[in-house]
Amino acid sequence: MNNDISRTSLFVKKIILLGVFLFIVFLHLYYLTPGVDAGIHMYGSFLITKGFLPYKYLWNNKPPLIYVIGALGFLLKSNPFLGVRIIELAIFSCNLLLVRKIVRAVNLREPFLYLLTFSAIYLVSWEQGFLTETFAIPLTLAALYLLIKKIKHYELICAFLLTLSFLLKQNAVAVIAGIMLVDIFSNYRQNNKAKKIIRYSISFLFFSLVLYLLLSRLGIWGDFIDQVFIYNIKYEDRPSFGALIIGHIRRNSFLSVKGISAVLFFNICMLLTLWKYGKMKRKGYVFELRDWLLINSIIIYIASYYFVYMSGKSYPHYFMLLIVPATFIMGHYAAVTKVGKIALGILLTVGFASNISAIPQYKKIYENRKTVVHFLKNNTPANEFIHLAGFGNQYIYVMADRLSHTKFILPLFENNGYTTRYKSILVNDFKSHPPSFIILNKNNYKQLDPNNFYTEIVMKTLQQYQLVYENELYIVYRRN
Repeated sequence: MNNDISRTSLFVKKIILLGVFLFIVFLHLYYLTPGVDAGIHMYGSFLITKGFLPYKYLWNNKPPLIYVIGALGFLLKSNPFLGVRIIELAIFSCNLLLVRKIVRAVNLREPFLYLLTFSAIYLVSWEQGFLTETFAIPLTLAALYLLIKKIKHYELICAFLLTLSFLLKQNAVAVIAGIMLVDIFSNYRQNNKAKKIIRYSISFLFFSLVLYLLLSRLGIWGDFIDQVFIYNIKYEDRPSFGALIIGHIRRNSFLSVKGISAVLFFNICMLLTLWKYGKMKRKGYVFELRDWLLINSIIIYIASYYFVYMSGKSYPHYFMLLIVPATFIMGHYAAVTKVGKIALGILLTVGFASNISAIPQYKKIYENRKTVVHFLKNNTPANEFIHLAGFGNQYIYVMADRLSHTKFILPLFENNGYTTRYKSILVNDFKSHPPSFIILNKNNYKQLDPNNFYTEIVMKTLQQYQLVYENELYIVYRRN
């Protein structure tokens, strides 16, 4: 009797997980027009397929690996974003496999709940995908799994994973760096802190040298440093620590009601869990590997939290950088408490509802982009330049198979980021080789700062253009 119940329960769990997996597959194959960041990434990949390099021909303050990944999608020439989606789904499947392997290696209770937790967090934070955060996940999971398995030459491998995560996004290194620190200051793998520090340092310096030689050989090292480091350090606006805390509590955009995010309650639960483990330690409780995984996941999560949200923004996809420790923390709560199971059910419901409710808006964007692309293709030769003003348009370049006339395909957020050199480049691009068409997004261009240098140039240039096409979302101007 009990065996029959157990088999039925296992079957139901598999059906639930399969249903969630198929829903995620459906979303990837249905949403075949990217969002704002993904559109920029696709344009960078598009440049590579044309023989041009990002940083020289695209200004963006993100590292370059996402463009290389995107370029693989162009192997499917008829629909490169579908190619990217296939890569994303392969990565997602790999993530689930790694979570399952970690759960088994640590002998965690209710493995099904950890896989479901990962999928639920993914659903609420993926934001239509092809984001740098998406591809950092398997690197973080691999770093954790290989540590648990005590693999040989771990320092070399982990330093390589750290380098790859940095090449996706600067603060994507936070969780892997935390895993490295756990390895250094614990005796789990070996009891020799100095040797581990030296090996990590030499490995990281080696991969840094390889990166320097490669980008120097390509002629983009200076531009890479200027855009990815100097701009972010010198010009990007960051709130003070106090303002960051207040803003994050009162004006959070992720899983929030009136600015108060459910994530904040999740964070409080973690502090209570650490307090509970502190009491257990004082009473002489001997921790098992599963306890250490939970404790270190909480510590790494809390330590990484600031680096993920230090910009003051709280976009849902930022949480993807914390999804690995969050999975093992929330999965634990779901496995041992009814409240945790209810919270997981609510999270999964929100994930389904929010993605389904976005479908009508997606269809509207997709159809309007298609008609704009049809107009541009019919009215420009293949070598003509166009310019998409503002945000959220950039995949139109790829769909229309047309290049931007300037590397600044979207405005810099910080006005003081327009150095004298940048101003000169932008002015020259609009004067010396102006685009045949300028396309405005009705929903976004009005939100641009009118005092922004980029916006001023675009609006001034538009005086020499006339409106020739319009649909529900876009306005197209042709040069007189």
